[in-house]
Amino acid sequence: MREVRDKCRIQIEITNACIFSCTNCYKFTGHNVESHFMELETVKRAIDSLEGFQGKIGITGGEPTLHPEFAEICRYLRKKVPPDQRYLQTTGYRWTDYKSVIKKTFAERVEYNDHKDTTQKNHPMLVAIKDVVSDDSLRRELIDKCWVKERWSALINVKGCFYCEICGAFDALYNGPGGHPIEKGWWSKGHKNFNEQMERYCYLCGGALPQPPVSVGNKEDHISISNFLKIKKLQTEKFQNNRVLLVSKKYSQQDIEKISANWEPWLNKGIEGRGKDILQRYGALNSILLRVRRFFRFRSKMFRKYEKRIGRLFWRLSKMLFI
Repeated sequence: MREVRDKCRIQIEITNACIFSCTNCYKFTGHNVESHFMELETVKRAIDSLEGFQGKIGITGGEPTLHPEFAEICRYLRKKVPPDQRYLQTTGYRWTDYKSVIKKTFAERVEYNDHKDTTQKNHPMLVAIKDVVSDDSLRRELIDKCWVKERWSALINVKGCFYCEICGAFDALYNGPGGHPIEKGWWSKGHKNFNEQMERYCYLCGGALPQPPVSVGNKEDHISISNFLKIKKLQTEKFQNNRVLLVSKKYSQQDIEKISANWEPWLNKGIEGRGKDILQRYGALNSILLRVRRFFRFRSKMFRKYEKRIGRLFWRLSKMLFI
């Protein structure tokens, strides 16, 4: 099992508010009873807690530009985090308002998805593996090999620090006991420190289970009985608007093996074109320079090594001279 310190990224979810309510959103938009906005001091504490972490540090939501102190958050991120580690996930909302701030803080390290592609497919996370896989040993095996834990990020949200983004989303949705306290070095602790949150939510999650993906053009969240009853009790917006589809299918070993043959839920088809879209926003000259840099990045490990060193050197110099 990959430790948090070895993950490629840790996300800071500054808000769960979003302008969309996409089908099978892994942040459960449309089900969260209330929107939260992380207090600025908490965001700063979250950023400070990641001192020494060598992976990417992402600002995410919901839609992060909805946060009323987004510009101040970006300013603090520039002060504390080297340029090559800063990433943003956005729908492009309020781009006009924050274009200069985003360019200054994240350069081209922006993951942009405007959700206009209705052929995009999401994995149904609310189909609880405990409901649809009867074999306990098979469930445990799938959870131990879960692609979300291996490929996706850890998370800091208003509830604390979580080993897995989906764990954090479940805890916020069901108002759980919270994650690990936001404190320096939390990410360096072994996975045993996160066992309780994994045991609490992994069996409610469908991430580890090979399932057919669902197009965002489909308006109904696929959901199994355990989560259905919880959502019903919460009387969420999607539930009240009949945007849930109760799934009762049981998955056998044979079903799972068949689906697994062509199953790559980590490849989000709706986001593959984001690079071109975001580069166009930076103008023709910057597009050319960034393409040249990417050409060398993909072909030279030495280039990436010295690019990072030079970038961090200039960042430290700018802190001493201008910040």
